[in-house]
Order: sequence, then structure tokens, then C-alpha cells
Amino acid sequence: MPRIGVLVPAEPESPNEPNVAAFRRGLRDLGYIDGQTIAVEYQWAHGKAERYSALAAELVRLDLDLIVIDSGVALLAAKNVTQTLPVVGVGMGGDPVGTGLVVSLARPGGNITGVTGIIDAGFVAKWAELLKEAAPRISRVGYVYDSSSLVSRRRLPDLRIATRALSLKLLDLPVQDANRIDSVLTPLSGKEGSNGLIVVPRRASFARGAGSCHARDAARRRGRDESRLL
Repeated sequence: MPRIGVLVPAEPESPNEPNVAAFRRGLRDLGYIDGQTIAVEYQWAHGKAERYSALAAELVRLDLDLIVIDSGVALLAAKNVTQTLPVVGVGMGGDPVGTGLVVSLARPGGNITGVTGIIDAGFVAKWAELLKEAAPRISRVGYVYDSSSLVSRRRLPDLRIATRALSLKLLDLPVQDANRIDSVLTPLSGKEGSNGLIVVPRRASFARGAGSCHARDAARRRGRDESRLL
């Protein structure tokens, strides 16, 4: 019986885990029934990126045929653990080549393959343009993202260029714990003008589907208009 391992960034009860349910349905639609025609071993990180390496190592020890991972950061952890066991990335981050996951998109090489949605400089610039268009009077933009995300950090230079072109001040606001997002937004509480937020939630740190919701609620408590959130 084929055996598949799945490393999930969030937790079993998370409302932000429709991907897992879709994965199970997809297997069933193809005739793969867990426990009957295939065995699936799940490892849940419970929103703690520091657990990725240990969980990936545990899956490798189980002598599986394949590992499925829905996180670019977790994929990097798996790459450090095994270079032979096939690994499929459902979400490989915005720049799998730049982060070293694969050699190229056309020929990934190694044991890792998958799908990705590349976000280039033009796409990042559009975030700032849309925010400015929606709220013309903003003067500062907070960039809220998972501090463990290499891809999100790599977008900072492009976003700085884009906001500078729009005469906006960019505030770098990395998040380690979504439940403490109020403190992350403290720099926006000054009286330097109207603020906007660009929020890039990831299930690794926003495991309960709370990323955008936390940011929205925190912004409301600070008197920000929800329309200024992107």
C-alpha cells in the first residue's frame, strides 16, 4: 500500500485548513482511500515554524513513498532533511528559485517539485497602488507579514521602491505571533497622518486563520478604516 506523508503548517482544528480537506477529497476522487488503498500520515506544526525540521525528519523516518508540504519554509526544512525522498510542494512560496528550493521552474532538479504563484516586483507595486487608490489621503503604509517568511522579507525592497514612488512612508512590521499583533501595529499609532496596511498572512504564524482578521480588528481598535487594509 502506498504511503504518503503530509506536513501541515497549522493545526487540525484550524478553519484555515480547507487545503487539507480538498487534498483528502482529491485523493478519494482518484480512488485513493486513506486506510484502504493508501496510507496517509499527517504531521501538524500548530503554527510553529520551528517545528518544521523535526516534523520533516519524522516523516522521513517513517519510510514513506512521498511527502506533501504546503509551506515554502517547511519545504526548505524538508530539503535539509532529505535529498532523495520525493517531496511535492502545494505552496512553494513566491520565489522557489530565489529561496533555493529548485534550480529552475522548468527543470526543478533534485527531489522537490510542485506549484507556485510567483509574485514579482510589478505585482508588489500594485499592492501599494491599489491601497493609495482606495485611500488617497494615506501617508504611511504598514507591511504586516510572517517574520519567518523569507519570501515576504525579499519583497521589502520592491515595496519600498513602490511606496517611495507614491510619496508614502513604509513601515516594516514583521509578525511572530498573530495574537500580539496589537503591539506590532504600535508604530502606526502616532499622529503623522492617515495609515494603510498591507497584510500578507501565512498559516505558519496565523494558524487559526486569524492573520487578516487580527490585523483588521487591531486597526479598528486604533481607529483605522477597514477600507485601508489590503
